[in-house]
Amino acid sequence: MMKNKRFLILFLILAFVLFSAIGCSNVVVEQKISDQSEISDKVTEEVGEEKEAVHTSKEDELPPIIEKEDKDITIEDLVKAEILFEVKKDGELKGWKSKGDVFYGFGSKEGTRIEHVFQHLIPRPDKPKHSMFDTNKVGLINLIDEAFENKDYGKSKLQNNGYRVYDIEMNRVIGTDGETKIRLVVRDKSNSIITAYPRK
Repeated sequence: MMKNKRFLILFLILAFVLFSAIGCSNVVVEQKISDQSEISDKVTEEVGEEKEAVHTSKEDELPPIIEKEDKDITIEDLVKAEILFEVKKDGELKGWKSKGDVFYGFGSKEGTRIEHVFQHLIPRPDKPKHSMFDTNKVGLINLIDEAFENKDYGKSKLQNNGYRVYDIEMNRVIGTDGETKIRLVVRDKSNSIITAYPRK
């Protein structure tokens, strides 16, 4: 009988120790999970703050051209934004080049070829056959760069005035009347633009 009581007491002590150990283990696990959750939340918060900081800095670095209405954007704005680059000879301004190496010189009624091309961004009621690009000034410069890069000399036509005409299929709508082609008129054997406009 005494043996049984001792055995029972020993069993109860072991059971108490075992349950206490399990309880402590759960506390440690819960503490670790809580700590990991706090670390995760902190990392997420720091990453969020870093992204916000990067976003803010990018906004601060946006060129002034972005803050203007398209109609108010000047050639000087495009140069400041490094969309166009001045071309000079002996210190004299001869024109502007795009990133795609397309040259816009002086000429036409608007004074420059770039301003002449920009006329195809606005309605011209005085010109019944006037076609318009479905983009803005920066987009048009990039579009002409793309077209110039994809032009096919073998499919071009040389006019009597020495200008070469390219009709380039862009495989997407680029004009306000559903046009998908762009016509480039350039000085023969050069990258000098005379005009550009959308056509079907």
